[in-house]
Amino acid sequence: MTVWNLRGQRESAHRKGQNYKEQVISYLKAQGWVLVEDSEFHGRTPDLVLSRPKVEGTRRAVVEVKASDKLSLSDSSLLAELGRYFLEYESQGGRFDFMIFAPGLANLSRWRSVFEPSQHDEEEIKRTWGDVRDCSELNEDEQSRISGYTIDDFTQFLVDCRVAQGDYVDLEHWIDDMADDGRFESEFYFEEPGPIEGQTSLVPNFYRITQLPQNVYTGDLEKDATHQNIREVNPNYFPIWVEEDSLHSLIAPQDLPEEVTHFVKSGSWNPSRFDEWQKQSGNQRSSIGLMNKFVTHRAVNFGCTSTRHNGKYILYFEHDDLNQETIEKEGMQVSKVFSDERGETNFVRHRAVHQSLERYDGEIWIFLIPEFVYSEDGERLITSNQVKSLHDAFTDPNARNSKIRRYTRHWSDILNLGAPRPHGEDQQIATEAVTHLSLPVRPVQDSDEQGRIMDEEQAGLGDFI
Repeated sequence: MTVWNLRGQRESAHRKGQNYKEQVISYLKAQGWVLVEDSEFHGRTPDLVLSRPKVEGTRRAVVEVKASDKLSLSDSSLLAELGRYFLEYESQGGRFDFMIFAPGLANLSRWRSVFEPSQHDEEEIKRTWGDVRDCSELNEDEQSRISGYTIDDFTQFLVDCRVAQGDYVDLEHWIDDMADDGRFESEFYFEEPGPIEGQTSLVPNFYRITQLPQNVYTGDLEKDATHQNIREVNPNYFPIWVEEDSLHSLIAPQDLPEEVTHFVKSGSWNPSRFDEWQKQSGNQRSSIGLMNKFVTHRAVNFGCTSTRHNGKYILYFEHDDLNQETIEKEGMQVSKVFSDERGETNFVRHRAVHQSLERYDGEIWIFLIPEFVYSEDGERLITSNQVKSLHDAFTDPNARNSKIRRYTRHWSDILNLGAPRPHGEDQQIATEAVTHLSLPVRPVQDSDEQGRIMDEEQAGLGDFI
């Protein structure tokens, strides 16, 4: 007969899990978090509750620590916990962040498709939402309450979730790295540094629209016209805006394609002065939406391709000839082919720009934010998990402002920003560059200056011994 020393094994497993939990606490403390509650001592459902008041204010982080090397999104106990935290999140109005730590994650791509905003997969989120809602480990009351929410509510909860994969040694390395540059020893580096007196010059990345399109045209929709029908046959950047039973356009009716006029009652078009119309109550959102589409449509007319991602328009140039390694516009590279050792195309990198509009002090401004997109063949954009690895490979975290400034100026030349309205084209815009902007204060220049400030502040506190 064999005797199994289960208690000894259980103690060992418990000790391993507790050591990992302590390492997670050390890691979070290194990031400036303060431990508020620990289930080991407080008997609360969450493993850990932490706060970072100097950064997050009163907002707290609820942390679950899992010792599993293959934590799965199909695990019923995990799904039940997600469901309960989701209910708590909704009851508190979303006033906390939820974190999961585990040494290993099973099917990492699925975790990323659910919890990483840049890789969200609607089908995987829908699948996870269904699994949580139907989880057998939830009681009837919990299931009933969850059924009262929508997948959009659950998606918003996911935005405030963080999942970390890393074992004890991985966390140790990160803690050492943070300790080396002083972040572990002081919360100073997690505070927003105050401004320092001293003149500083800024190079703006925005342009003021000095002349708006002269008219906006409003027509009555046909009875069978729906928002969806109109969207299906028109590009999302086409400068039209559907609102209840009306359609607004920044293109004159006689110049509109049949894909638009088909939905509007004949003879119902009515022009209004756009500058006056956009100031009227109820037209703030639609006017900015129309102008966003207008400047994007304008860019497409300059030869750009537009794609919409996470609610923003991104502009880039397609790479038509893969035998040509690079393509230039206005004297600078806009796309480049990357090939394998056999000369076959791996992917194409496109320099792109996010062009957005904002309203300040009654005026509309165009902002340019350079970025990259990647395609399989110069046309079809890569939207899979490969995007993140490409982005990480090509993004320089130490990129200097001079490079970003150069890309911004390049795109402003391509988009003809800072130019007057073309003669006789009243539906076009005029823009003006802000050439100089200065402030009487400046940010901390580098880590050495930040260190000197910290030493001065510490000296002002006096000695404790």
